[in-house]
Amino acid sequence: MGSKKQLVKRALCVCATPLLVLAAGCPSDDDGATAPDDAGIGEQTGPLLPDSAEACDDFETPYPGDEFCLRPPKKGTGIQLHVGPKSYDDPDDVEPYLVQPGEEVTECYFLKTSNTENEFYFPRKIRMRPGSHHLISYIIGEDVPDGWGDCNIGDRRGSFGGAETPIVDYPTNNIEAPENVGLGKVLPRNAQVKLELHHVNTTEEPILREAWINVYWKSRDDIDTYVQDMFMLGSLGVNVPGGEHHVYHNACEISGETRIVDIFGHFHAHTTRFSAWRVRDGKKDLFYEVFDYHDTPTIAYDSLTKNKTPDRENLIPGGWTGELDIKAGDILEWECEVDNTSDKTLRYSNELYTGEMCNLFGTYTGNSAALLMCRDVGTVTKL
Repeated sequence: MGSKKQLVKRALCVCATPLLVLAAGCPSDDDGATAPDDAGIGEQTGPLLPDSAEACDDFETPYPGDEFCLRPPKKGTGIQLHVGPKSYDDPDDVEPYLVQPGEEVTECYFLKTSNTENEFYFPRKIRMRPGSHHLISYIIGEDVPDGWGDCNIGDRRGSFGGAETPIVDYPTNNIEAPENVGLGKVLPRNAQVKLELHHVNTTEEPILREAWINVYWKSRDDIDTYVQDMFMLGSLGVNVPGGEHHVYHNACEISGETRIVDIFGHFHAHTTRFSAWRVRDGKKDLFYEVFDYHDTPTIAYDSLTKNKTPDRENLIPGGWTGELDIKAGDILEWECEVDNTSDKTLRYSNELYTGEMCNLFGTYTGNSAALLMCRDVGTVTKL
């Protein structure tokens, strides 16, 4: 099963940083809308995609984050995946989704998609209530009853992507660069989905674990390039005693040619810097650097996005501007600088304040396994 732990209360560490067909309290509507911007740090110009996400009308609960509720896509244009109570007025229905003050919870929710035929898609909108450290989605092969269950169940066969902030859009900022117009994915009929949700409640009141994922269909004729989700798991051997300051460096050689569409780093409270490079013929190009676990932006690499230049001295996050191509033999390197100001040893685990991670997630083109999964225990430098 997932884990539930008590933790020291702190100021709320959340930035305004699956499956019922309709979200409770969110009536279907045929009107389109303009999607809000996500947490990306690049500047983009271009037309917004049609049928964008729209907030729910007349939606009010006793819990923070009602503004993140999404209406489902118009009928016939997609589906909505929802984790949350069916009735907010029924305490028995609400209770499994609550996180009490001072509690940290990592659990997985299992649901099946409602599409009865294989569908093609790419645009997605993910919204979460405050208190979520991450949402990771998996399509798995096993048949699992709906509801909360064991996170160890299921081999990953696909993904809807993930989120570390309450608002995440695919494509980033809801703007489609010309080279990304033909991107797409396949959703098998009645797919079994596993959602891993990690929540931390540092407030004085209960919060609600709730997420909405809108998936928008795309015509097969409009897809010329399939995409996959990259999972680069690093620093698996992290071991930082209390009071020590380490840098964990990770590397994976890439076996095929591809293009990285977007990237975000995943780390915890004691990591003060996350950096990633492409290494080709001995030349290192920094393509992602961030400094704040409260806000880990998704950076897009395309012809429309001008990303900020990282500035380590002034702690300004940023990354590569332009398309980010990968060739066979390139090496992806990434590292986390961990300053353990606590009195506990930090190891690789889900706990936000007493564990650490150094993972790189994103989207890449093609059907190869070039970036599908990489694991590295990491090499350590003590500062």
